[in-house]
Amino acid sequence: MSLITQRPANKQIPFPPRANGFTLIEILITIVISAVLLGIAAPALTNVVQFSHVASDVEKLVGAINLARSEAIKSGYGVTMCRSTDQANCSTAAAGWESGWIVFYDPNYNAVVDAGEAVIRAYSPFTNADTANVPTGNAMTNSVTFFSNGRPGPTFTGSIITVCPGGTTATTNCKYICINSQGRPRVDTATQYAADTICGT
Repeated sequence: MSLITQRPANKQIPFPPRANGFTLIEILITIVISAVLLGIAAPALTNVVQFSHVASDVEKLVGAINLARSEAIKSGYGVTMCRSTDQANCSTAAAGWESGWIVFYDPNYNAVVDAGEAVIRAYSPFTNADTANVPTGNAMTNSVTFFSNGRPGPTFTGSIITVCPGGTTATTNCKYICINSQGRPRVDTATQYAADTICGT
């Protein structure tokens, strides 16, 4: 009597399990796509960061100018805004407004913090590499003093502070604080400034 071995019905032939993960080609393709996307997005991100820093710097400077004007009107005394590296005294060192500045009562209009003259507010240096420059010989190179009527002195015909992001010579993200002869500030973009023929008047 012969024995016949029958193959059980429905029995599947086992296959080796599929390994999980990515192939080398898939990883390389992902790296290439990521690099391309990063190259496209990086300049735009840099512009956003620069714009944010400059906008914050401009806001502080404009706020200080308006504070000096309003305090001069309110107190009836002269109030000076000047560059300051120690946030206590005025400075004429070869640096821009990015080094910091102060607003103080200046009843003798000499742009010097004399004994008894109180500092209203001190502003720290920029926390980034941004610059805030005034053209050489400009009326506001080191300071501006407001009289009790809220206007600068009679010889003040206007000024400009150019605030630009650090580490670049491009003017795309620069902003221009134009102070007219009445002492009122306004802010121009690079495009507006290029077409603004009355900045500082």
